[in-house]
Amino acid sequence: MLYLTADDHPLARFDIIWDRAAFTVLNLSDSDGYAAFTSGLFSKDGVYLMNVREYDTQKHGGPPASVPKESLLKSFGNAFSIEEINCINTNDRHRGEQMKQHLLPDDMDEVLYVMRRL
Repeated sequence: MLYLTADDHPLARFDIIWDRAAFTVLNLSDSDGYAAFTSGLFSKDGVYLMNVREYDTQKHGGPPASVPKESLLKSFGNAFSIEEINCINTNDRHRGEQMKQHLLPDDMDEVLYVMRRL
């Protein structure tokens, strides 16, 4: 397995990163390392768009994992402000059928956060 750090690519600094549910498929034990690695890829004023899923874990155990804002605060809160900018519930009939086809809960929030370096 290959492990990289942000120092391996010192010229690779990004103004924006969009994480479209990658954080939801990580092992819980890897989330802080993932946060540290991706945080190191930002330019000074970089913006992080974090797209996660949230649902009742008593009804569905995952995967993907339910990632409430508290989980993001735990992993990113020391370095980033975290603001919810959009939330879509999948509980409408059409979206619910799509979710079932992908073995996802039919009543789930897809949440988009913008995170900015403190």
